[in-house]
Amino acid sequence: MSSGRLPRNAELPRYFFQVSGVTTHFDRDGYDLPDIDAAWSLAIASTGELLRDLKGAMPDGAEIITTVSSADGREVISLVFSARREVLPDLSQQSEPTPPNLPKL
Repeated sequence: MSSGRLPRNAELPRYFFQVSGVTTHFDRDGYDLPDIDAAWSLAIASTGELLRDLKGAMPDGAEIITTVSSADGREVISLVFSARREVLPDLSQQSEPTPPNLPKL
């Protein structure tokens, strides 16, 4: 999340962004945004920036959870990004599959 803040606009709703998981961030100032759609867009963009900043260092099984709350404390958005790596079998050591017996035309 950007640290630069604009002066408080009392006409706009305020949203607070919390991040937990691989990293933790508690937003104490909030963002004045026109609506929930703007909060949604900022949550996705900021989570994407966080993932980019990790430079591939997110451990297997880790999660990043971005939660957005309204000024009255209600949770209005929750984004969960989970990393899971599955180990696939090494297919290079297996023989070619046998084609099924098809009837002759």
